[in-house]
Amino acid sequence: MGKKSKGIVIGALAGAAILGMGAYHSSASSADLDAKLSREEVKEIIQIEYPGAITEFDLEKENGRIVYDMKIKGENAKYELEVDADTGEVLEVSEENYKHKTNKEEIVKSEHTPEDILSVKEAEEIAQKEFAGTITEIELDEDDGRYVYEVELREGAQEAEIELDAVTGDILELDIDFED
Repeated sequence: MGKKSKGIVIGALAGAAILGMGAYHSSASSADLDAKLSREEVKEIIQIEYPGAITEFDLEKENGRIVYDMKIKGENAKYELEVDADTGEVLEVSEENYKHKTNKEEIVKSEHTPEDILSVKEAEEIAQKEFAGTITEIELDEDDGRYVYEVELREGAQEAEIELDAVTGDILELDIDFED
């Protein structure tokens, strides 16, 4: 065998070894993400409570747990979910409500007087209807030209952050975190 032939054989063997290692690593990573529930099963479970168009749907490993990260665009809200890929349990949810603004009456700006703003007690009652927990913090803030209450609540291993319109009482955003 000439030097040129040996070089080709060595190059081919090196290439095969590299490809073999790549196949090993890709099969190892897909085995690491072996979910008990299929994407379709999780979609069926989640769409009952969070209807809308799924805009992102990824399978990931976070903190040693296999999860589906999902984004859903519903009729009145956007949701970001973290779902246990083995049980279908929603581990984390972030909800952002929005309205389709069609006329001037629906657009709420900071033109409101202090008399228009809900009391702290009213804001607390609205927040606790949305998430039954103990209020750990409540703050009145102006956000994008609109007065909002930012409320933090805790119940057991769950913690919620709620942003509500300080004039109408509408829930603008709801984030619930589940701790292990």
